[in-house]
Amino acid sequence: MRRALLLLGVLAACGGPAAPDSDLPPPGEFLRSLFFKPTRQVVLDEHDWELAWPQLSGERSVPPKVDFVHSMVLIAALGERPTSGYFVTIRDARIISGGRLAAVVDESIPGPGCAALPVTTAPAIAAVVPRVTADDVVLSESVHTRQCR
Repeated sequence: MRRALLLLGVLAACGGPAAPDSDLPPPGEFLRSLFFKPTRQVVLDEHDWELAWPQLSGERSVPPKVDFVHSMVLIAALGERPTSGYFVTIRDARIISGGRLAAVVDESIPGPGCAALPVTTAPAIAAVVPRVTADDVVLSESVHTRQCR
């Protein structure tokens, strides 16, 4: 109980999680991937995950474990962007009729007043989702411009 109260106190002091329209990337997003062109990829096995991981992380490290018997990984990459402030998320992943998996790939673009550094980025994200066949993945795209103060 004491730990829970301490955690709540720390979160309150830090302001809690970032607001959806903040200039901060969501947790787990890769801002300097090696996907230099826009990419949508479905990873169904350990071998392909080991090949994709260095492109996501930009490092030669061991990828996180994924239970490929029950799960798969969706990758969405924006390709190169001219400044910081571009983000990508995968949201609303769910099984729909016919056993297909639907998800939304959302690109967030910095609007007027958003802080952006003059550094090239290559935003990408990977999401572990329930396993279906690659042909049963339905991705829709969404692009929005963040309004900053």
